[in-house]
Amino acid sequence: MIPPKLGERFSSGDRKKFCDRHIKVGAVFRRFFKRTSPPKPKFFIIADINPTQDTIGFVYINSEINQRMPPMKQDLQYEIRGVDYEFLARDSFVDCSEILEDTLASLKSQCYQDLEIYQGELRPEHLQVMCYRLAAAKTIPNKIKRRYNLL
Repeated sequence: MIPPKLGERFSSGDRKKFCDRHIKVGAVFRRFFKRTSPPKPKFFIIADINPTQDTIGFVYINSEINQRMPPMKQDLQYEIRGVDYEFLARDSFVDCSEILEDTLASLKSQCYQDLEIYQGELRPEHLQVMCYRLAAAKTIPNKIKRRYNLL
């Protein structure tokens, strides 16, 4: 018999409170993405939340720099040390070359269904560097930067 997931032990009200409290700028989650090649579970960081459009802007955490990506994008990878984060098994890279988007409702639903997708928070000094790099990135359109308060 498979034991229940940790989140299944909490009431629906407690799960909702947990998700509402943890879905914020700098929060790190891990979930399955079909949009990656190949599709796989990925860590990601919420860069900002746009409540008027019900969207989140987020960036991936990668275990290594993709050497096939253009040098300009490679330069926008920000290294974070695995020893600083319990959820990372090794030093990794925050991809500050693009901001991906999803609906806030989708993340809330996934969190509510599985509280274990929440992994922790980026340290404030790392969050500051990430936001600076995202704001400076020439690879991200200004309209996206404005949508997520980076301009």
